[in-house]
Amino acid sequence: MSKKPKTFKQTEENPKNPKEFIKKNHTPKSPSNSRIFTEASSKNIFLRDWKLITISFIVGILITAIGYVMIDIYIQYKTFQLQEGKRQSLISEKQKWEKILASHPDYRDSYVKLALLEYQMGEREKAQIYLEKALEIDPNHEQARSLYRQFLEE
Repeated sequence: MSKKPKTFKQTEENPKNPKEFIKKNHTPKSPSNSRIFTEASSKNIFLRDWKLITISFIVGILITAIGYVMIDIYIQYKTFQLQEGKRQSLISEKQKWEKILASHPDYRDSYVKLALLEYQMGEREKAQIYLEKALEIDPNHEQARSLYRQFLEE
């Protein structure tokens, strides 16, 4: 049993040329699909582009903010390192002058230098005590007197 291919039979309903039949009887009732898909896809692309632009803008702001925070942290860290280095050098210099003071207890300049070092390290009370001791040894020491006056004015 072999199947025969269907052939186009010419009737009143079917003219000789099938393309003519389609042209006569086919009237489009809706816009073509290609136009619908093009309009829909262009709207989606527009919305998608705005979403992408908005998200990119927000991400850019976040990255910039993170960058600024990282720079600020780095600057604070470097400032801390500098302050800590300065503090360590002040401590070592203070130890040096304390050794000098231990061997020469009447050396007024060691008291003045220790007063300055203590003041730079934020120890105002200790600095004032050292200045008072320097002035006990030599009440006419100009640097000690001017520093002591500054302490009293603050």
